Amino acid sequence: MDDWFARSPYHLNRASRLPHPFNALALCKCHSDLTLYDIERPEWTPCHDPVRNLVYCADGRSVSTVLVEGQVVYSSGRALGIDAERLLAAAKAAADAIARRLRLDPRPRWLRIGAQAVQR
Repeated sequence: MDDWFARSPYHLNRASRLPHPFNALALCKCHSDLTLYDIERPEWTPCHDPVRNLVYCADGRSVSTVLVEGQVVYSSGRALGIDAERLLAAAKAAADAIARRLRLDPRPRWLRIGAQAVQR
């Protein structure tokens, strides 16, 4: 996908309906960041004014792809280049250690059993 963006400023111009900016970026070899949104999601409907929808209605769930300096870093709901499971496990372990140092019980107050919640 990043090859498509690197080789096809013409397609970006057509998609954005802007006359020059992407060609100018391709010619000067500048790096830029780009976020693509899925405007078929409910929060974008009706989409009479995409800027207003982005500002007032959209949130992170409608982001489909993010490019940073020409590299795809987020696509299809996943951050690329990081091990999210390992990172989340390390964050949970660090939070539990902090809670223990503060003499707090790091266990959740509510246990989830099937579809029912039970308080400890």
